[in-house]
Amino acid sequence: MPPQINHDLTKDECPNYEGKDFTNVRDLIIAGHQGGDLLTHEAAANYLKEAWQQNQDKKVADWNMQLQVDQVAADEEET
Repeated sequence: MPPQINHDLTKDECPNYEGKDFTNVRDLIIAGHQGGDLLTHEAAANYLKEAWQQNQDKKVADWNMQLQVDQVAADEEET
């Protein structure tokens, strides 16, 4: 059974990947980029945002499933 989620994940916000706190991460993404075009810090930040969103979508789906399971359990207790 998956661990209980203790907060509403739909309220989570994406980190500011454009900020100074993520400069080193963007630098690593840029250094590891293999392609014809140079990768900018803006593009690296966009990759990070996309990855965060994909992960967030999965976590929100788990949250929504947990809400449904909890509601079914509560309904069964009432009857």
